[in-house]
Amino acid sequence: MSVAYISRNLFVFHRKGAALACFSRMLSVPSKEQNPGLVHINKQFESVPPLKRNKEAFMAAICKFLYYIAVQPDKEIHDIVVNAFGEWNFATRKIKRMLYWMPKLKHSNKYLDRRLVEGKSLSPAELAGIALKMMSRDPGTTLSLTKLPTDEISGYSPWFATAQSLTQKNLLSWLPWNTEIFIDGPFRVYVMEHPVYYITMTCKPLDIQYNEFKCEEFDEDFSHWFLEWKTRLNERKQSVHEQKEETILALGVLHKNNNQTASVWLEELQKTNPMLSKMKMRMRLDKATT
Repeated sequence: MSVAYISRNLFVFHRKGAALACFSRMLSVPSKEQNPGLVHINKQFESVPPLKRNKEAFMAAICKFLYYIAVQPDKEIHDIVVNAFGEWNFATRKIKRMLYWMPKLKHSNKYLDRRLVEGKSLSPAELAGIALKMMSRDPGTTLSLTKLPTDEISGYSPWFATAQSLTQKNLLSWLPWNTEIFIDGPFRVYVMEHPVYYITMTCKPLDIQYNEFKCEEFDEDFSHWFLEWKTRLNERKQSVHEQKEETILALGVLHKNNNQTASVWLEELQKTNPMLSKMKMRMRLDKATT
């Protein structure tokens, strides 16, 4: 069974939504030595050697299956490989490692330190701080937790958390007056198994056109290297907050996601961002989520 044949069939069946079944079918194609009494064999597999003889094709199929189709193998494929290659062949060990590690790494997050969450009973405010730190990766991002006056009747202490970097503050200060700024949410993010609902403060994309693909020509004349280096140093580069659809100016987590709490959160942001008082604010919170 050739590598090209396996790859072609995998991609054809992937478009039909049956990649895993297709892969299992190709692995389970019997050979005449294994089944001497088998009379009818599919013609498309008649002229190719059995998979047991071609371990290189199998390993290539596994790599295609893992990296390009993004479907992880299951126990059935493990059993087929064991029957074809044996219990502790190098190909079987690869399948065993995939069955062990792929479910663990499927929902992993490299921006989250699991030691801060595992085995601990965290309050909603502490989970909010971890979630904001996980999402706001700018160096120098300021994370703040503001506690509001305690309710005398219920004894509950309302709070909200904010994450804003220096780059986001600069983007906000460069906006012209009366720019529409939207407060949207709540959106959900998971800190391991704990859901955290956050809101965003955004505006329309800035009118700055960034060229993602620059044609660089090599010049052997190095007499102006200092001027070129200084020009590149002062050149403004696109930040991660400037997306095609919107520009993200701040993130927040509220104890209760409604317009009233968002207004208090906005008043707190105005202390460090005076330009917000000259903007048109639009509250677009969907519903209250405690």
